Amino acid sequence: MREIQVAENKTLKLDIVPKYNVVATTATLTGDKPEEIVIAGEGVEDANAAIVEKAQNLNITQPVEVTIPLPGDFVSGTDASVYVQHKGYEYTAKVIQTGDTVNETYFAVFTNPHGFSEFTITTTREGVASTNDTVYTNFQAAVDAAQSGDTITVIKAAEGKTFTATITGSVSKSVKVKNDSGNSITVTINGVSQTIADGETSSDFTYTYTPPTGGGGGGGSTSYAVTLPSKVENGSLSVSPSRASRGRTVTITVKPDEGYELDTLTVTEKDGTAVEITRTADNKYTFTMPASQVTIGVSFQESVSPVDSFVDVDENAWYYQAVQYMVEKGLMSGTSATTFSPNTTLSRGMIAQMLYALEGKPSTQGSSFTDVASGAWYADAAAWAQANQVITGYDNGAFGPDDPLTREQLTLILYNYARLKGYKVSAQGDLSDFVDGHTTSAWAQESMTWAVGAGLLSGKGLGMLYPTGTATRAEVAQIMMNFCETVAK
Repeated sequence: MREIQVAENKTLKLDIVPKYNVVATTATLTGDKPEEIVIAGEGVEDANAAIVEKAQNLNITQPVEVTIPLPGDFVSGTDASVYVQHKGYEYTAKVIQTGDTVNETYFAVFTNPHGFSEFTITTTREGVASTNDTVYTNFQAAVDAAQSGDTITVIKAAEGKTFTATITGSVSKSVKVKNDSGNSITVTINGVSQTIADGETSSDFTYTYTPPTGGGGGGGSTSYAVTLPSKVENGSLSVSPSRASRGRTVTITVKPDEGYELDTLTVTEKDGTAVEITRTADNKYTFTMPASQVTIGVSFQESVSPVDSFVDVDENAWYYQAVQYMVEKGLMSGTSATTFSPNTTLSRGMIAQMLYALEGKPSTQGSSFTDVASGAWYADAAAWAQANQVITGYDNGAFGPDDPLTREQLTLILYNYARLKGYKVSAQGDLSDFVDGHTTSAWAQESMTWAVGAGLLSGKGLGMLYPTGTATRAEVAQIMMNFCETVAK
């Protein structure tokens, strides 16, 4: 949650982006006494979990209760009036208090059914009208939300204020307007005006839809322009269609330049009301056209690799590009928010999880491995690997999830996965080119020969292949990148 501004007029603006971490843990989370999850990191003792994927955007589609701490001088008691403006809606927040009279903290609590973006919290009501108990910050939105027979209530207006709106679409509609603003107002809908005294209700405002004739007349259906920015830096965008009638879906396609990513994308009605945007693909977004022309705003920023947050991965290290590739593909993650631990040995459970992620994490039925608990973080990956004969386990029926992964084990696992996917496995290397090539286990001869021939594995200096040596996280990142780019085509 990034704080944007706290103004003197008791207005707080917050840009809230829900995110989540995917965590692998050995903690027991079921039963009467579930264990606490403790994330591994510098200075953390007794850790039982590691972050597998971090800071993933969370798409919330259901109403959710939001609690926001208020600045110290924002309110003086729980009876204070606090309002929240968001995407053209206004919610009334409940104020709660924690702490004693010396260290008291106030919070605004409200239910938000419209996703997350920028919220404005204020002690002054900005909503002007309501329809069916939903408050809107502009009159047109309240009219748009009303169904035929509804009454729109104006709740805030200066004396003599004029509200103007248009009803369009393919359905006839009649609405009334009630004035609860405390002042006399004038309402004009589709060119028909009525002056309404405080406490009074208007007569019907009626819109009649006229179907188009065979000659192509447009009775009742109005299209509005979608305006793009005159200049876009570090990327481009396009829309389809460029004009649309109310209720039609408009698609926005954004294309960042090399080395850049989307920063902000906005759609704004003529009166400044923000239009809700839905992401449908990596570079595509949609919105529903309102009864108004709209303007699209966009900005791009330089891409920042998550690898740059790892203090133990130097950009000049031989494995930097491989780590960057694996992390950005979601196949590996840091051992903490700031470390990757490139020289740490990779375990058998970890390689299973990596390939399981590469496969898209399909559903599994459980494994028969004797040392894989059903709730273990690698349980699904082990079940998938066993079911597809990617990892068959030891002769004693164990999986060995915490055992260090050897280089020859890695080649066999990748060889099995390549055959599962139908990739070419005809490459042939010569193990005799290495001083210790003859030490390769009999069961790994075929896979080691293939891995060397395919360029996945090479010597580690002095002509040594180290087939029974362990593989570090940096080495596996490099081997996996080679596999994805040269074998998995």
